[in-house]
Parts: sequence; structure tokens; C-alpha cells
Amino acid sequence: MNNKYGLIGYPLGHSYSPWIHDAIFRLTGRKGEYSLIEITEDQIPSFFEKLHRSGLEGLNVTIPYKQRVIPYMDEMSSEAQRIGAVNTILIKEDRLIGYNTDYIGFMELLSTLCDDLSGKKVLILGDGGSARTVYTCMCDLKVSVCYMASRKPKKSRMLFKEAFVISYEEVYDLSDLYLTVNCTPVGMYPKKDASPLDLDRIKPFPYYVDLIYNPSETLLMKHVNRTGGKSVNGLYMLVSQGVAAQEIWTNRTIPKDITQKVFQIMKEEKSL
Repeated sequence: MNNKYGLIGYPLGHSYSPWIHDAIFRLTGRKGEYSLIEITEDQIPSFFEKLHRSGLEGLNVTIPYKQRVIPYMDEMSSEAQRIGAVNTILIKEDRLIGYNTDYIGFMELLSTLCDDLSGKKVLILGDGGSARTVYTCMCDLKVSVCYMASRKPKKSRMLFKEAFVISYEEVYDLSDLYLTVNCTPVGMYPKKDASPLDLDRIKPFPYYVDLIYNPSETLLMKHVNRTGGKSVNGLYMLVSQGVAAQEIWTNRTIPKDITQKVFQIMKEEKSL
């Protein structure tokens, strides 16, 4: 019998999660089914009321519900508590345990791009759920300064008290940045010609992470690569957090090379 898992969110039309989890099942020799469960905001209470009778053993959670599901958790991991967002749920008997595997995914993605960040200056573009994860990672990596660009700086300063929250206009005055991370959807398919920053005004970025993975190279990534920097998109993070989720659901360690293999499969099958 197949183990059943799923992803909840809205909308889910362009999600790559089923392909990622099917590849993990295939490479680890496990039988599993992974479904997209598109639910609206008003359907959330009834969904969780029936969840224990659904036959599901685990869930992933994506936008816009990573914070919305928290009241339904019986327990949360330390990362999920600190970040204030849940993207993975373990359904264990009559209990729901919330985790944040985006944290693991981003940390593993960073290791493919740059070295030790301690004492370095970092800029985060955006202040949403993904930015919460990246900000927590930056705190743990002991960066010297973490700037956060926000459209609503006043509101964001209340949420991110230790970050230097700035307006997007102030970004152009920054210097000596080591790493910049885009946590906004600006530049995502189909609006591939958009950029979160004015390319004519920014100083060169040594290292740049764009959490977008479709297109595989955003406009800002192209600019960074063209001006001598190094950049990566968010696909490796997506794969890595998926592997981490399956480890939680099955209580089994998955070999490290599986992440790289699934990453290569996704790049080839989806032309990413």
C-alpha cells in the first residue's frame, strides 16, 4: 500500500512538488503518492477537522498558508517556532507536528554558492514568509549586518527588530554587500522581464540568491553574472526541503546524494 502525502496552498497550478517527491520515492525505493490539495481560506477549518480521517501521513504547506496553519498544530519544531511559519506537517496518530524545512533547504542552497558568512553584510529583498526564513538563517550564521528592503519599512521594523529595515530607495546607497537574497516574486514567470531593483543603479553583487526557480535565470541573476558575481536560483532549496520533509514523515535518513540526483532530474525534465 502506498503512503499518502500532499501539498496544501492556493493556487497550486505551477507547483513542482509532485515531480520532486515522485523522484525521491523512485530513488529511495519507497512507494508513495503525493497530491496537490488546493484549498481556499474558508476551507481550512473543515480541512483540518477531517485531516485525521483522510489517510494522509504528512503534508507540505505553501503560500499563503504557512502562518495560517499554526493554530492547528499540537507541537512545533524549534525552527518553525522561531521563524513563525510551518511548511511541513507530520500527522502522527491524533497529533499534528509542524516543521520548517525551508530553513534546511536554504542553508543547503547557500553551501553551494558561498563560504562562511560570519561578519559579512547581507541584504534581503522582501519581508514576507520566505524572508522570515532567510532572516533566521542569517542570524544563525552570525552575519555582521542584515539589511532588509521593504515596501512598508515601518511595519517591517516591528516584525524584524534586529534587522536594519530599509526602503528600496535606500538599497542603492549600500556598499560592501557580500550576499543579496531575493525573497520577492518579482521576476517570476510569466513576468520574466521584471526586476526587484533598477539594474542601472545597483552596485555589483559578489553573491546573489534568487528564490525564484522559474525562469532558471532571472533578469537580476543575468545582471549579476554579467558583472562578475555568482548567482543561484531557488530550485536546490525546493528539492532540499522536499527531501528533509520526507525524512520527517518516514523517520528515516535519506542519503545526501539523493538531493543532488533529484536536482539534476528536475533540471533536465523541467528545463530549469
